[in-house]
Amino acid sequence: MILLVALLSGLGLFLGVLAGLAGLILGSIFVVSPFVLLSAGGLALQVLNFLLLFISTIAGGFLGLLSFI
Repeated sequence: MILLVALLSGLGLFLGVLAGLAGLILGSIFVVSPFVLLSAGGLALQVLNFLLLFISTIAGGFLGLLSFI
């Protein structure tokens, strides 16, 4: 059971890092193209990406903490 939770926390952390990298790549693309940056869709996507990274990082950290208990 503890091993399963540890595995899940590792996966959550990995997904968090992956989402962060995707966010950085997408963010740099949006910054490079001013037309997309000016559009509301581009801004909304950046906010969504940040929220996704935030949630996945917290979930990974929480699962990691849970595995130690």
